[in-house]
Amino acid sequence: MSFPRYSEVDLALLLELVRMGRAVRPHETYDRVTRHFPHLTEGDKTALRKDGRTRVWTNMIHWARDHLRVQNALSDRGPGVWAVNDRARALLEGWLRNRGSTDVEAFVDSDSPLHQYLGVNWARELRPRTFRPRIPVKPDKGPEAPVVETAAAEPAPTSDLQTLQERHVDRVCDELLARLQAMDEYEFENFVGRVLDALGFRDTVVVGRPGDGGVDVKCVLRNELVEASVAVQVKRQQTNVGPKDISYLRDRWARKSDKLLFITTGGYTAGAREVAEEEGLKPVTLVEGRQLAELMVRLRVGVTSHVVEQLLIDDEFFAG
Repeated sequence: MSFPRYSEVDLALLLELVRMGRAVRPHETYDRVTRHFPHLTEGDKTALRKDGRTRVWTNMIHWARDHLRVQNALSDRGPGVWAVNDRARALLEGWLRNRGSTDVEAFVDSDSPLHQYLGVNWARELRPRTFRPRIPVKPDKGPEAPVVETAAAEPAPTSDLQTLQERHVDRVCDELLARLQAMDEYEFENFVGRVLDALGFRDTVVVGRPGDGGVDVKCVLRNELVEASVAVQVKRQQTNVGPKDISYLRDRWARKSDKLLFITTGGYTAGAREVAEEEGLKPVTLVEGRQLAELMVRLRVGVTSHVVEQLLIDDEFFAG
């Protein structure tokens, strides 16, 4: 398998949505996004998830759409319709400039694929996640303790600093997910409230408790032009969330809130993703565990950074 990293699928999807400049159905983006990744094999493109129905690659594109929603790059055109908003192009150009790109505006206005612009190796391969056998630990009393998976040893380091950094971020994300899984439900709900504050949500209130009516956090998304109430359901679990939980949130809160958001430390079944975009109903934005960990890294929530000195050979010294 040679799937690219999730963040690079985000970039390719945002680029194509900006270029199309109109509301589109998801299937209209698949081929356009795929062309940016020439290393994808036919096996990659047709590989199925564990459910035996959903393709891994198209599921990654849908995951990228969810990430762009959290980045506030998409407009709300209803379920099953994807379209960028006025902020999207500036976000896209900023991402490209952060990669050291030049002539960004001209590239965005062209129809060239990213591998011709950034180089054929622009997209790093998604690191396979191999794990040692899980050892469940049960407490003497109370609910069953979360199962923590320990990552296997990393490959030998290379001299590519960018590769080393990406591997390090992957390890940090693995550790963050383990920490989140070790929280109790109350701690996790309060943690989600802090992440939402860091993302720019306002008036965040954690209301999760028995009989909460299917919502754990309430907040407001506010800018100069729009104010929208948001209802958030939180699930701390390792298994995938199914369609029943998504439907429950919508049934209870679609009329009470402008936006619906579901956050889990696990993932979502194909059925859950279909229900979240069910035509004619209010869409539910889905955030899975890996995406949550990557947001923590980007926002520096629960992590700190340190500058590392890089030593380079002084060619002028030896030349002279």
